[in-house]
Amino acid sequence: MLYFHVISHFSYGQACDHLLS
Repeated sequence: MLYFHVISHFSYGQACDHLLS
């Protein structure tokens, strides 16, 4: 489950960065 949590957090950060750009 930890691996999934890391992927989810990374994906969320990437999406946020994309919206800011």
